[in-house]
Amino acid sequence: MRRIFQILFIFLIISKTQANTRMISGVVKNFHTDIPIVGANIYNKALNLGTTSDANGNFFFERPIEKEFKIIISHIAYEDLEIKVTDEINILVLMRDIFLQFNDIVVTGTKCEYALSDSPIISEVINNQQIERSGAMNLSELLQSNLGMSMNYDTHGPLDYNIHGLGSKYILILRDGAPIAGKFQDKVDLNQILLSRVDRIEIVKGPGSAIYGSDAMGGVINIITSKEFKHNNYSINYRKTFFDNYNIDLDNSHSGDVYSARFGRKLNNISLQSSINYTNFTNYDIIEPLDHSIISQQNIDIGASWPSPKRSNEVDINFYYFTENVKDHDYLASGIELSQNETKITRREASIKLKTNLNKKLIVNNIISSSNYNREFRQEGLDSTFAMYNLSKQNIFDYELNLNFNHSVNAFIIGYEMTKPYHENGRLNDSVKTLLSKGLFLQNDYKFSDNHTILFGIRWDRYDDVNVYSPRIAFLKNINQKFTLRSSYGKGYKTPSVSERFMDFHNVSQGYKVTGNKNLLPEESVGLSFNLGYQNIRNLKLDVTFYHNNFKNKILTKRVSDNTESLAIFQYENISRAQYSGIEIFTSHIINGSSTLKSNFNIRQNIDGEGNHLDDSVPLSFGVTINRRSKLLGSDINIKYLSNKRQITKNYFNIVDIVVTKDINQYLKLKFAIKNITNYTDRYYGPYIGRSIFLEGIFNRN
Repeated sequence: MRRIFQILFIFLIISKTQANTRMISGVVKNFHTDIPIVGANIYNKALNLGTTSDANGNFFFERPIEKEFKIIISHIAYEDLEIKVTDEINILVLMRDIFLQFNDIVVTGTKCEYALSDSPIISEVINNQQIERSGAMNLSELLQSNLGMSMNYDTHGPLDYNIHGLGSKYILILRDGAPIAGKFQDKVDLNQILLSRVDRIEIVKGPGSAIYGSDAMGGVINIITSKEFKHNNYSINYRKTFFDNYNIDLDNSHSGDVYSARFGRKLNNISLQSSINYTNFTNYDIIEPLDHSIISQQNIDIGASWPSPKRSNEVDINFYYFTENVKDHDYLASGIELSQNETKITRREASIKLKTNLNKKLIVNNIISSSNYNREFRQEGLDSTFAMYNLSKQNIFDYELNLNFNHSVNAFIIGYEMTKPYHENGRLNDSVKTLLSKGLFLQNDYKFSDNHTILFGIRWDRYDDVNVYSPRIAFLKNINQKFTLRSSYGKGYKTPSVSERFMDFHNVSQGYKVTGNKNLLPEESVGLSFNLGYQNIRNLKLDVTFYHNNFKNKILTKRVSDNTESLAIFQYENISRAQYSGIEIFTSHIINGSSTLKSNFNIRQNIDGEGNHLDDSVPLSFGVTINRRSKLLGSDINIKYLSNKRQITKNYFNIVDIVVTKDINQYLKLKFAIKNITNYTDRYYGPYIGRSIFLEGIFNRN
C-alpha cells in the first residue's frame, strides 16, 4: 500500500508539472522572400530557455503556462527581434536581412527608389549595422574597412579613396543628395565627415555625370542621414584610444578621447534627432610629414522630419556644424623644432528637402542646400622665411527641382539643378571667385518585361561658356531566379577646379611657381561595365564586374619656363590621356546562424596614353571580413584583412583589424578594437598611422 501511495504521489507531481507547462513552436522566415531561416537563436533571458531554428526554420521549446514573457530572436545576418509572447502556441517570426541586402532600398544611382537586387546601376550599400560593427567614427575610417575600396594615402594622412580605378578627385561626395563644399588638394577630407547620425552609405560605381553633373566621373558616395523612428531614444558614448608605443602616463600618452551623445524624440508627426561629438587626440604621431601634437574636433548634427498625415508632403531639414583644430610641429634630426603650424577648419551645412506626392504617379522634389567651408592656416619657424598665413573660404549654394513620374512600366525623371560656388583665397588672382553652373537632366527607366529593364538618360551642363553633354544607358536582365546581368555605358566629366584655373602658388623655399590656366577644358571619361550577379536567396551572393574607362583631357602641370631660369614655372594644362580597366569579384556568404564571410578581389590596369602604368594605382587588392557571434564570449567579433599591391613600389602591404562588441545588458554595450594589428607603416607612401587600440562604452535607451 505504501508503494502505491508513493507511485500516486509521483504521478500527481508529474501531472501538476505537465499541467503548468506546454510546448511553444514557431517558424522563422525572411521578411521579404518568405524563405525559412536556418540557425536563428530563440532565447528567453528571464527563464533561461532557448533553442535554434532547424533546416526548415522551425523551433520548439517548453514554457510555463501562466507566465507572459518576451523572446529574443537573433541571427548574425538578420536584424534582431524582440517578441512578446502571451497565449500563442504557434509563432511566425519574420526577420529583415542586413547582410545579403537583396532588398535594401537604394536611391542614389537613379534618383528613384530601387531594391538593390533590381537596380540597373551597379551600387553598394553600407548599412547601419555594418557601420556599427566596423568601429568607424568617420567616413574615412569606414571606407578603409570597406572591401570595395582600394587603399592609397597622400602625405597628409587621409585615405585616397578609389572606385573603378579613378581616385577621390573624380568621386562626388553628397550628403542626402546635396554636394559638400570644402576640398583640400581637390578632394573632400572624409576624416571630417562623422557618422553619428548616418543611416547608411550608398556607393554608385561608374560614371554618374548623366544625373549628377561634374565630379561624378568615377562614381558617387552619398551619405544618407537617419530620418523617422518609432520611439524616443538617446545614447551616450565614450571611447579611449591608445596609439602604438603608448604608455600609462596619461599626461604624456599617445592617446585620444571621443565623447558623443545622440537623442531622438517624437513630437506628434515630427521626428527630431540630434548628435554632439567631441574628439581630442594628444601626441597623435604620424611618420610623414609632421608630428601632430593636438587634434581636436567638435560636431553638432541636427535633423527634423515631418510627413503630413496622409504623406502627401514630406519635409526634411538638416543642419551640420563641424570644427577642427590641428597643431603640428616639424623637427630636424637633431631634435630642434624647425617649424610649427596651426590649421583651423570649419564646416557648416544646411539643407531643406520638400517631397510632394501629387498623386500615386507623380512626385515633385525640391532640394535647397548650402555648404560652407573655411580653412585658416598659420605657420612660424626658425626665421621669417617660414612665416605663412592663408585663409581659404568655399561656399556652395545648390538648388534642385525634379519631377518623378511613374506609370506602369516607366519611371521618368526630369530635373533642373543650379549650383553657385563661391571661393575666396589670398592665392587667387582676383582673391574672390563666384561661379555659376546650370544643368538639365532627363532619365527614363523602362521595364519592358518582368525580367528586362533598360535605363537611358542625358544631362546638359553649362558653366562659363562651356556646354557639356553626359549620356548614359544601362540594362538589366534577370536570366533566371539566380543569375542577373547588368551592363552600362556612360560619359563623365569634371570641371577644372578654381585652383587649376585661377590660383597662382609661389613656393620660394623650393624655387618653383605654379600658375593657373583659365582656358582649361573639362576632364572627360567614357565608362563601360558588365556585371554578372548570382544569388541563391538563402545564404550566398556573388558579383563579378568588368569595367573599362577611357579618360581624356587629364589636367597635369607642365613646365613652361626655360630650364636655364632659376625659378621653375609650371602651368596646369590638358596634356594627358589614360585608361582604367579591371575586374572585381565580390562574395557574401552566410556560413551559419553565428558566422558570415565577405570577400573582395580586384585586378586593375591603369595606364597612361603611352601605355605606361600609373604610379598611383593599386593593381591588385584582396580583402576578407569575418563576423562571428561567439556564445562562449557572449560577443560579436568582426575581423578584417586587407592586402594591397602598390604599382610604384611593386610591394604588398597588409592591414588586419579586429573589433569585439559585447552586450552587458539591454542598455549597456562595450566595444574593444585593435586597428592595424601588424603595426604596418610607410613613411613615404602610407599608411602613416600604426597600431591603435580603443575601448568604448555605449549606453543606449530606446
